[in-house]
Amino acid sequence: MTDQKTKRELTDGFLRSVVVEERTDFSDTKVEGLQVRVSHTGKKTFAVRARAPSRAIQRVNIGSYPELKLAAARDMARELIVKIRQGVDVAAERREARAPVVAKPTLSDILSEYRQVATAKGLGIWTPSQPHLQPEAERSIRAVFAKLLERDLTLVSTMDLMIEMKAYRRVGRTGKGDTANGRVSKARLYLMPVLDWAAGRRRFRKVGAGRLPAIAAPDASETVDLAVDDPKILGHRERVLDEHELTRLLPLLTYPAPQIEGLQTPPEKDFRFIALRFILLTASRVANVEDALWRDIDFARGIWTKPSIKNTKGKQIVRSQIVHLSDAALALLKALPGSDMSNPLAHVFPNTNGGPLGNWTRFQEALNRASGTSGWHRHDLRRTASTLLDQLGVDAVMVGRVLGHSVSREDKAAATALRHYIMQKQIRSHVDAPMKVALDLLAEVYAAMEADGRSMARVA
Repeated sequence: MTDQKTKRELTDGFLRSVVVEERTDFSDTKVEGLQVRVSHTGKKTFAVRARAPSRAIQRVNIGSYPELKLAAARDMARELIVKIRQGVDVAAERREARAPVVAKPTLSDILSEYRQVATAKGLGIWTPSQPHLQPEAERSIRAVFAKLLERDLTLVSTMDLMIEMKAYRRVGRTGKGDTANGRVSKARLYLMPVLDWAAGRRRFRKVGAGRLPAIAAPDASETVDLAVDDPKILGHRERVLDEHELTRLLPLLTYPAPQIEGLQTPPEKDFRFIALRFILLTASRVANVEDALWRDIDFARGIWTKPSIKNTKGKQIVRSQIVHLSDAALALLKALPGSDMSNPLAHVFPNTNGGPLGNWTRFQEALNRASGTSGWHRHDLRRTASTLLDQLGVDAVMVGRVLGHSVSREDKAAATALRHYIMQKQIRSHVDAPMKVALDLLAEVYAAMEADGRSMARVA
């Protein structure tokens, strides 16, 4: 079928009524270069046809009638004809304008996006304990994969991930030290669902479950977990400090800090020693003590509110915890700068810059030398405190409450029924909370051990 061509002044009346048996191009005599192509089905399409400086003819469709009005088609034709005669490739320009903009997010961008998704779902490790802090998972990923953060994620390979994992070293005041395969293993574990979400893989494979649009992100699960073959990482830890070790350690856990070889921080600015004592007194996780703010402490009621604690049952929900502090813990806090609450948002145990404590490695080594202890980690203090509570006859349910563990599945029905009768309201002001009674008992044991330690030091 050959196209028919004819010239005439286009009008709305003509365009509404024109009927052809075979496709015909009508050229407008009012705006030279404007055409309307009419098919035998009745479809009418406006186009612009003009000659470029190279003498090549450009023909560009600009819209269909009656969606595109005749007057508007003429205005568009006048503009496009000028551009074509100036040498602009209008067809290519219009194709580029219609092409979707393909974003190339960096790893840092994806982490920020995933944090919002995970926070909305209540994932504890992706929920900051305080508004100005990064969540635990993101902090680990950004530390281990720091060199990849600003790279286009679609250009990052599994080999790139592996290189950074093998190269990661602990960073302290003296620079880079030993490998830290434990932290690398955690960062890898945290990163896997992020990359699967970005790529729409595995549990995110259904449309809408992952990122829209999905991108070609590397698969972190295809890398080796360096912790598996690391003889220094034993998996589940069972380390607790014995009485001899606590007797040697407790006299050093003071504020102002003791001056021991290997540490340069001024005693009045070093809160690491006293933070460890607070962990022992409360059986708290290190992260919760690091993140504690003065606004979380209520001296009048003798409680510490942890805004966010780790969920031990894997539920996607953020939980808080109220700790009824022992007299010893309250006395410890009242002796610290900031206890006047002049700055409620200040850290209870700050680093030298006012932020949360960190970079414990060098400190731990110096403390081990000074106390004559070894083989323990600050996280073991929580296990030590809970073990002592058990040995002191504190029932398992109360130990669980101190640790911030949720009610077990077997106890749910009973706990739900009891909540209808037991209210969180203190009826008699002089009755101590059971948690406080338990932690007071724990503090008494520490005090006795510390007294023994100081006696032995004097004798020595």
